[in-house]
Amino acid sequence: MEYTCNSNNRYGNEYCNAHTIREPQLDEIIHTELAMLRQEILDSSQKYDEIVREWNKKKPKYDKMIKDYTDKIVTLKGQIEELIMDRIGDREHAKVYNSMIEKREVEIAELTQKIEDCRKFDELSKKRCDELMSTAELLDEVLLEPYISDANMRLLVRKINVHENEDGSLDVTLEFNGDFKDTSTGCFEIND
Repeated sequence: MEYTCNSNNRYGNEYCNAHTIREPQLDEIIHTELAMLRQEILDSSQKYDEIVREWNKKKPKYDKMIKDYTDKIVTLKGQIEELIMDRIGDREHAKVYNSMIEKREVEIAELTQKIEDCRKFDELSKKRCDELMSTAELLDEVLLEPYISDANMRLLVRKINVHENEDGSLDVTLEFNGDFKDTSTGCFEIND
């Protein structure tokens, strides 16, 4: 089977010569790109594994940080209560007390966010690693086949751009679906 560019029919010879790419050539190009993409995914997955291992080593430190942040929040809330009581007794300087209270509330919000980040870091890293491994397994299944089925092509590839160079060779650029990689640019010369 061959895929023929129809830009020549639509726009004429001045825009594009009629060029053809054979299905085995396209399969080979896609196989090559998918194999490179799979390796990049596995490399990224290993990085996330290292992050999780490093996080587990530092978990006691993070637990201590969470405890310290929690203690600091309790202290700040106590200070806010004292400032409210002082503000009630000293209405002349209410703006000063309000400013001090707002400052402590901002600090509490920042500490709460830090606690949340510490707790979710491990969870997010593990989740991303699992997503990458799932994608790598899908690519393994696709790469086991000698050709790319239409269903797999539609699942993995958003767009195939074919550009004819002045020397008659074709450059093929693949845009993949999914968040693992936006675009893979590879120039493959195809000469008959």
